[in-house]
Amino acid sequence: MRQILCTILLGMLCILAIPGNLYAADEARYGLVSEEWTLNPDGSREYRYQMELTLFTHTAMNNTYGETFIAYDPKYQQLKINEAYTKQKDGTIIRTPENAFVEVLPSYAADAAYYNRLKEMVVVHTGLELGATIYLDYTIQTKVGYLDNQLDIFRELWKTSPVEEYRLKVTLPNEKELKYSTLHLKQPTVQQRSNNLRQYTWTLKNIPAKPRETGCAVKNGDIPYFLASTYESKQEALQIIYRQFNRKDDMQLQALAEYLTESCETDRERVLTLHQAVTRDIDFSPVTLEQASYEIRPAYDLYTSAYGTETEKINLLCRMLQSIGITAAPYVINYLPKAETVFSLTQLHPFIIAKADGKTYLLNATGNSPDAAGWYADRHETVSFDGKTTAIQTLHTAIHTTVTASFVKNNATLCQMTISVPEQFLPYKENAASSLSPDVTLSSATGGNSTVSYKQEEAYTETGGILLVNLPKQPYTVPFLRNICTESHRATLLSLPYAPEERYNYTIEIPDTLVCLTKNRKETIENQAGKMTFSIKQEGNRLIVEKSLHIYEKEITPKLYADFRELVINWECQEFQTLLFKKISELFFHDI
Repeated sequence: MRQILCTILLGMLCILAIPGNLYAADEARYGLVSEEWTLNPDGSREYRYQMELTLFTHTAMNNTYGETFIAYDPKYQQLKINEAYTKQKDGTIIRTPENAFVEVLPSYAADAAYYNRLKEMVVVHTGLELGATIYLDYTIQTKVGYLDNQLDIFRELWKTSPVEEYRLKVTLPNEKELKYSTLHLKQPTVQQRSNNLRQYTWTLKNIPAKPRETGCAVKNGDIPYFLASTYESKQEALQIIYRQFNRKDDMQLQALAEYLTESCETDRERVLTLHQAVTRDIDFSPVTLEQASYEIRPAYDLYTSAYGTETEKINLLCRMLQSIGITAAPYVINYLPKAETVFSLTQLHPFIIAKADGKTYLLNATGNSPDAAGWYADRHETVSFDGKTTAIQTLHTAIHTTVTASFVKNNATLCQMTISVPEQFLPYKENAASSLSPDVTLSSATGGNSTVSYKQEEAYTETGGILLVNLPKQPYTVPFLRNICTESHRATLLSLPYAPEERYNYTIEIPDTLVCLTKNRKETIENQAGKMTFSIKQEGNRLIVEKSLHIYEKEITPKLYADFRELVINWECQEFQTLLFKKISELFFHDI
């Protein structure tokens, strides 16, 4: 028996010693990723990409890596496939057939007619099996004039699978100077000169796969990246975009802005009205600056076409505000940490700083969420379009919501909500509220906050005489907390737009026909990440409910994540956001 056990154990050790099984935990593994950028003396350029990818699982073969998508702009660029084939486990070479190269419209340009010129080549990899290796080599050639003949390169170096070797090469004329940064990577740069050209190379080894965690992003500061550009200054880079903005008097835009704000009495109302018009009436097109070849359309074209990219909508909103005398200016947040000496237009977030009635507003132009405005401005470099770095002081004060609710006949509670809102939140809260209720009112600011008041009906469900009533929430309450804690633990930093502090006070009028089944209680959950409280108390025919959440820090480290997750799960838990009622008549007959 001992000999048999020893034989089995020896066999298992031999299996574990097989090199192929060392990768059993990975779906796939890149043997090589190579990227080369060449800027020619005449301003034209060439980009070459090479990949060797070995597949280990059916998911990798049938879903994750079955296709490669190559986006380009035919207005400036030409794509050439140098090589595409699959080497099967036994060494058989399967060349990619012609019908496996399918040119399509990129999904991000589908609802934007102007950008329908963009193309995406879908390379369908054939001959796949477990252990097969995909080989792909292609070149994109770009005409003179693209991006003012500058290089602007950004690459996140973590991929969805590990990389054994990652090669980076940049070639440019001697008179051009390359500024670069490689966050969290210590591999040396090799620089060579020949034939009036300067060449930089990096060879990176054994890069792990990117963690599949919610909110894992470069702006958090712990993801390695490669950044390089030839801009002499931030101003030179930003002028490529800013000179396309509508900076001259535009009578059409002014007439439109005056028409939209003709019933407004204060500058604050004008800011909110124009912000709502641009975010709600103009559809958002997710085409990025890089995908659009760093071009934007004239502002008025957005109203005639009813869609626009993020930068185009910033241009429109800023110019409309300025045309009616509102002080407004566009800014960008440089999300790349520790890269202040290198600048890239690919990793910027534009927003507007507007001043009205003595108050400052941070405005995005894409939607009703404050997360997309200037909420990371106090942790990252903020730059005006003239290239000057600007300090932005954001106010992250508490949001206090008071709700008075009463039951109505149509299976709903009628809620009167009053929200004390920091000034930066106001455009988003007011716009979100107005989408639910036509009678939104605003009060003057007190203590740095303003208030939004409106009515809404909250439906409840009734089963067998039992009423399940949801405690109403104000729109876009702590929006970034929803679905953000799907993992039980994290390996990377979670960066929040701001440290949330919200407080709800509910007063619910109970009619004589109902009795509340939810018992009086008070609970507090407090840990190193923050504090959550919930209490319920009945006073006569009124039910008083208080609920609050305070997260102490905006940066949630892996060490703090478990505590943070506990608070968020309880904040969203059904137990702390629903009440039970029963009809008295049915309760009476049940007791008899």
